[in-house]
Amino acid sequence: MDKVEMEINGFAHPREIIPPPVNQGGIGSCSAVATVQCLGATLQMMSGGPHVPARRPSKQELIDKIQEAFPNDCYRPVPGEGGFRGSPPETAFKYIKQYGVAVEANYPSTDSPRIWIQDYTVQDSPDFDIQPIIRQQPIVGVLTAYESLERHREGVYQGAKDADDAKTAGGHAVLIFGFDTENGQDYYWIQNTWGPEWGDNGIAKVSAHLFIYFVYPVLEGISIQASPLKYVRLRIDELDKDKFTCKYTFIEVKGLMETIESISYDVKFEPYGYTGCVCKMTSEYKTKPDVEIKEEDIEHGKDRAIGMYEVVEAYLLAHPHAYE
Repeated sequence: MDKVEMEINGFAHPREIIPPPVNQGGIGSCSAVATVQCLGATLQMMSGGPHVPARRPSKQELIDKIQEAFPNDCYRPVPGEGGFRGSPPETAFKYIKQYGVAVEANYPSTDSPRIWIQDYTVQDSPDFDIQPIIRQQPIVGVLTAYESLERHREGVYQGAKDADDAKTAGGHAVLIFGFDTENGQDYYWIQNTWGPEWGDNGIAKVSAHLFIYFVYPVLEGISIQASPLKYVRLRIDELDKDKFTCKYTFIEVKGLMETIESISYDVKFEPYGYTGCVCKMTSEYKTKPDVEIKEEDIEHGKDRAIGMYEVVEAYLLAHPHAYE
């Protein structure tokens, strides 16, 4: 079937907010994948509408940077994987809390926009009822995974099939976005990190008793910071309040002006529809005399600018009070 059917007795977040399934490949990156899928789904839930790439964190940054940032939190090297060491999902959230994470479309550039969390929660109490949290937001769950999980296709996955299967147990991180009960057995709706070929387009039902602990970001404080700039000096060239036009020039921007001498903007607001308006902006960049800009750099800059505005739009839709 094309879509997993959700029973009415339980709860599941809309499939539209869940990012497309990702295959972690042969490296031990399930925590990185599950974390960015969780954060991407949460950002989409907060803003509404279907999932869009502008709100998708970069899993590759977590894979590339966590080992350097928190070597003591990482596992032993995976044989045959070039020395890569995976980490638990709480380390991935710790990285995003301290350093932020790039939007996927912009990586390997680690400049703006970056996604941040203020804090995260690790819930490992066996007596804690996690269902109210799942109703509130998607979360990451760590379960005991057996070799038979790789072959699971339908029904509720119950765990080890036999004694030999039980010997293959290991921890595995997945995205959890719902829960329900079937034949008296509690289970979670999960998106795995093994691509769309696994389960039903990457999604399946897994018995709740297999899960060891859960990690999730604190909703308050999740943000997409559109710029890492420390300070800006600009010059107002023209301001017409009656015509709703403004021209201004950046003359000093820490973290941006290494190759650019100045940036000028021409901004106009025009009526749109019955009660709205549309902002039209043109920009002119003046590079320093000894700097040569390649055509591909210009195109890359345009793509980054478009991505930045898409992320700002997503943030404002999710935080209407920011307009004030």
